Amino acid sequence: MPGPNIDYAFLRAGASRIVRGLLVITFAGLNLIEARAEDVRRYTPRPRILISEETTVVTDPILPNGFPDYLTALNERWDLELPSDENAAILLWKAIGSQPDHKVWKFGNLVAEALGFAPFQRNGPHFISTSEFLKNLNDEDLGDRSQDSASALRVWFDEQLQSAGARSWKAEDAPLVDRLIRANEHSLNLVKKAVARKGYFRPVINFSGLPQPGRQPIILNERFDPEHNYLLDMGNLLAARAMRGLERATIKEACSDVLSIRRLAQSLSMSWSSWDFHLAARIDALAFRAEKILLFHPAFTAEMAGEYRDSLLTAGPYGTPAQFVRIVDHGERLRIIDVTMAFATNDLQLDELNNGTGEAHSAVDYTMYWFARIGTDWETALRIVNSELDELVRISQIPDALQRRNALVDFERHVISLKSAIFNREDFGSPGEIFGSSIAGLMIHPLIGFRDDCDAIRTRYDLAFLSTALIEFRSSRARYPDDLAELVPDFIEAIPDDQFTGGSLKYKVGEDGQSMIVYSLGENRQDDGGIGYDDIRGDDLRIRCGSPTAWQNAP
Repeated sequence: MPGPNIDYAFLRAGASRIVRGLLVITFAGLNLIEARAEDVRRYTPRPRILISEETTVVTDPILPNGFPDYLTALNERWDLELPSDENAAILLWKAIGSQPDHKVWKFGNLVAEALGFAPFQRNGPHFISTSEFLKNLNDEDLGDRSQDSASALRVWFDEQLQSAGARSWKAEDAPLVDRLIRANEHSLNLVKKAVARKGYFRPVINFSGLPQPGRQPIILNERFDPEHNYLLDMGNLLAARAMRGLERATIKEACSDVLSIRRLAQSLSMSWSSWDFHLAARIDALAFRAEKILLFHPAFTAEMAGEYRDSLLTAGPYGTPAQFVRIVDHGERLRIIDVTMAFATNDLQLDELNNGTGEAHSAVDYTMYWFARIGTDWETALRIVNSELDELVRISQIPDALQRRNALVDFERHVISLKSAIFNREDFGSPGEIFGSSIAGLMIHPLIGFRDDCDAIRTRYDLAFLSTALIEFRSSRARYPDDLAELVPDFIEAIPDDQFTGGSLKYKVGEDGQSMIVYSLGENRQDDGGIGYDDIRGDDLRIRCGSPTAWQNAP
């Protein structure tokens, strides 16, 4: 029986093709290893990822590469068609002005374009930051400090500025602080006009030279946030100007400045970013520090107290849990999923997530990333990240303060364990689970601590609010009440609870009724006897009046 009809010529040709193919692959691999790292990144295949609300969250708009455009989507979600005359961000950036630093100036013009106002002139008027101010001082200005390093000068001046915002002072007490305030009068007054507006929206900007060839814009690259230092400086200078005004007994102007600091914090709390939210908490703390002096100044009358309380009521509480949940759910979620997608598409490496401080990877490293991504189920990774964010949102909305705190502590331990997934692969299963857990751990962990900012902001608001009622009570009864309940209903409708514990705020009054303290237990949830952040022994948030010895031994 004849054997099968085998076409040996075909087989030889096929074998030859296979051998040539293997050689091509081998040489390509060798060339890949010898190539530059950016070349390896350029040829990374794009993974197949299901575009859905459960994975990518954003399903529209889509970039030409087939993946969601998170930068545009985030702007569309947060831009509520706010009229330009109601958007505080426009005037705040005009108050910052044309900064001399090239990056800030360029970034500001991108903001101007996005918000629809005229671009800045390169050498136009601008807010003078503390860094710029110190850099331009001469030896005569600095006196004994003329030989100090730039960092030492900054520490020295910051101490003066902080002190000026927390006590009544004269221009001759801190001449350089006074000089910086005067140099920035126009910008500070523009800030006050800005924060009188009802809304705040500053678009996410595509900066840092992106997009680059083969890479898509990544929201993470907007962490440049150049306005943060300027806005914090503005808050400090408004506080210092208010306290300088107290020395001249210009109480109403001081009230206006302090309320503007509060409204500046309120504007930033409307942002999509947790870092803006945290900045809002820092600026809010500046207002509260000034209020401790302002509200109990001898020239601050009961009538002024009523007007101040009305202003607080009109502005309303801010930095609320609902605001924080919206930031996490509809702001940070997009940023974190965007970063996860950037890992999947090789647009981002783990060292870049740590502010680019990691060592540069070689082509071999990138080749390993290349193979890791091919075998990764990115839908699993995305679902894990979304699931962890869902849990943070759920916990953040627990109404009971102690239950919420305990749940956050447990969740933080869990998230810390996720950060080790990339190093302890055997504990986390598939590559998709490893990458998803690692990214969730790295990017969600910083958000957990910001939840306490909500409680701190609301507590400071409540303490200022209570203080105005206490001042009115003392004015009409010639003493502070023995119990906060006496303020209801003649002065306020209800006594707020301690946001950190859910229990009552602590209140003590001296025997003569002329000294008192009201305080929250703060983040450590322990009664430190009203000892605050100005003493390393405690973290209570407090407002007090009179001699401490008068109420320290009170029940």
